[in-house]
Amino acid sequence: MPRKPFSTAQLLEKVVIQKGFLDASILAYDGGVETESLRMAVAVRVLVHHTNKSHALLAQLSDLNALALPNTGKAFGPDKEVLPNGGILVHAGVKFRLARIRMSQGAVKFIPKIDEIADAPMVGFSEWWGTPVLRQRGPRIDAPSRELSRKDVVLGLANMEGGAHVDPNPRFKWWMATRSSAYGSFDTDKDGNLRWTIPIGELALGNTTDPIITPVHATMRVIAAELCVAISSVINA
Repeated sequence: MPRKPFSTAQLLEKVVIQKGFLDASILAYDGGVETESLRMAVAVRVLVHHTNKSHALLAQLSDLNALALPNTGKAFGPDKEVLPNGGILVHAGVKFRLARIRMSQGAVKFIPKIDEIADAPMVGFSEWWGTPVLRQRGPRIDAPSRELSRKDVVLGLANMEGGAHVDPNPRFKWWMATRSSAYGSFDTDKDGNLRWTIPIGELALGNTTDPIITPVHATMRVIAAELCVAISSVINA
């Protein structure tokens, strides 16, 4: 049957609608509803996930790589370093680019680095989409790290965690990067200092009795805000 494409004005209207979804979810997230990250992921997916079968809304307007987006946070350093004496220094097993840790009422929370967005360098879409934002050390010192990019976070929340679909068997890397039982455990020492224990190998995997403490929601909050910067330039062009 014949088809009729949307006009540029109609596509822009749909961009405004999706930004409205993001704005509403950001407001709810900042009010304490962390799981709004799932809705953010769906809106971001609609806007920028572009494949042969999935047509990103912003790509229907122009070249995605023409977008300029804030690349918040510092790049990850090496997981291990060779010391002058020939020894090897192994760094912490988990890293998160877009979040920071904060103690709140005796519990650990991940806080999105919203305050860093304004001063972040601007990069093209491909670099932004593919930059690692979560990293967990592999099960052995000589094993490669598990990294999740912004793309991985968005599609994981949208397609595996219930934004638009619940995957009955999530990928191992996603599970390891998003569950506190795999990420490690948090407590305080006798002086009240935060302690962070990293599990040995994969022994903690599958421990579902502990609360899920994860940087994924805070990470998604920053991703949504970063994309809103680019969307505003599209809408106001």
